[in-house]
Amino acid sequence: MAVWCMRGCIWCLDACVKFVSENSYVQIAIGGFTFCEGAKNAFFMLTRNPGTYAATNIAGFLMTAIGKGTIMGASGYIAMLMADANAMTDGVTIQQPFVPVFFVMLESWIVAAFFISLFDFSCLTILQCFLISRELKCAVWAPDALLDLIDDDDERELVRHSRTNQGGAK
Repeated sequence: MAVWCMRGCIWCLDACVKFVSENSYVQIAIGGFTFCEGAKNAFFMLTRNPGTYAATNIAGFLMTAIGKGTIMGASGYIAMLMADANAMTDGVTIQQPFVPVFFVMLESWIVAAFFISLFDFSCLTILQCFLISRELKCAVWAPDALLDLIDDDDERELVRHSRTNQGGAK
C-alpha cells in the first residue's frame, strides 16, 4: 500500500514539474526571463486565466487524439493494403497481415506523438502570447471570430478600433 502511495506522489510531482518546465520555457522564449521567474510568471498567468487554460487543454487533447488516431488509422490502412497486395515481399505470401500492421501502427503512433507534441507546444506558446498581449493591453492580432471570445467588451472594441486606425490589416 505504501508503494502505491509513493508512486502516486512521484507521478503527481512529475506531472507538476513537466507542467512548470514546459510553461517556463515558453516564458523564457517570450520574455527572456530566468527559469524561476518564467515559472512564476507562467503560474500566475495560469491562476489569472484558468478557464482559458482549461478550454485550451481540452481542445488540445482532442486535437492530439484525433491527429494520432488519423495518422495511425491511415498508416494501418495503407499497411493492410500493402500486405494484401503482397507489396515488397519478394513474392512471399503474408499469412497473417495483422502482425505487421500492428507494428506499423505502433511505429506510426510513436512518430505522430513526436510531431503532434510540437503542435501542442506551439499552441501553448500562442496561448501565452495572446494572454500576455491581452494583459498588457496591446493590440491583439486575431481574426474577428476569435475577438468575440475576449470577455471584456471595451477591450474588444479597443482592439477593433486600433485595427481600423492602422489600415484594417487582418
